[in-house]
Amino acid sequence: MKYEIFVTGGTGFIGQWLIRELTHKNKKIAVLMRKPEKQFLALSDWVQSHGGDPSLIAPVKGDLTKKKLGMSEADYASLSEIKTIYHLGGAFSWGLKYEKARHVNVLPIEELISLAENSSHFLRFVNVSGFMMCNEKRNTKIGLNNAENWKPGQWKKFTQKHGVDETTK
Repeated sequence: MKYEIFVTGGTGFIGQWLIRELTHKNKKIAVLMRKPEKQFLALSDWVQSHGGDPSLIAPVKGDLTKKKLGMSEADYASLSEIKTIYHLGGAFSWGLKYEKARHVNVLPIEELISLAENSSHFLRFVNVSGFMMCNEKRNTKIGLNNAENWKPGQWKKFTQKHGVDETTK
């Protein structure tokens, strides 16, 4: 099956509703899962019970923290014609260490961008992140409005003041 859409975080609360909506609109979706042997049946049952079509969902075994998202070469190649990526995967936990947060919140985006660049039909990348990321007034107040011009040491100071979740998102 050729997939139009690739989803990370599809087994989470928002991801399930997204997949339900997309399959209801007859879209073919590949969903990244750490443990598809356990997660796929539960997701399929949930989608069907909420009016979606689980026959349009294909589980893809992988891991956000690994190169090529931990997918097999065959699975990675099967995504060569995707049009859209919905990235909902990530981690939030009080006291999460910076390196762990970076591995699960930053590195996957770099891998997903590479996946998009390798797709001959790619159109859109949707990244669902922290709820405050679009608050321009707040971002200006805490200094994120010009973060692209920061020197490396500034990120460490920002992390100490605002935490790893704000830094990695």
